[in-house]
Amino acid sequence: MSARAIISSIIGMIFAFLLYLALTLIIAFRGEAVKKEIALAKSTGYKFYYENIPSLSEQKKNFHSNVNICGIAETDIMATGIVRLDLAQIMAHIQKECETKNLTLRYEVMQEIQLGNDTATLPFLFTINNVDYPLYVIYTEEHKKQFIAVSEKLKAAGINDVLYYSLLPIKEPEVIVTDTVEITPGLV
Repeated sequence: MSARAIISSIIGMIFAFLLYLALTLIIAFRGEAVKKEIALAKSTGYKFYYENIPSLSEQKKNFHSNVNICGIAETDIMATGIVRLDLAQIMAHIQKECETKNLTLRYEVMQEIQLGNDTATLPFLFTINNVDYPLYVIYTEEHKKQFIAVSEKLKAAGINDVLYYSLLPIKEPEVIVTDTVEITPGLV
């Protein structure tokens, strides 16, 4: 083998090693950026990440709900911990109620909505008689925190009625109704 062949092989190996290092660094930094993006999305509630919790079916827990704010009667729905099954039960109940009350129903999954400069992904969006109702299924404390954060932002954007089915109690804001009476002096 000639010296020229050996030198070119060494240079090729050095370039390959440098390329390997560069790609490794790019992938590592990209992974960290994605982790930070996911953490931010979770903390703001802009994206919900659901994982199946099959052990819930053994616990026989029912969902708490505020679905009555859109004219749908509440019912006992037992959580299975499998998101698709739980959502199918919820959708069946809402669909049945809408048919009974002759209400139009449309639904979308993973609908994106603009909230100021950010984009939130609504896990489930029901439209009942042309009124949009985002729906969140809440299994964990993390989901509860996310729901509270995102529902405040949705309300600020004009979506006042945010529905939930939750295994954890959600404290609804109190509505204080006050009557104001104007009294004209001298007429009392």
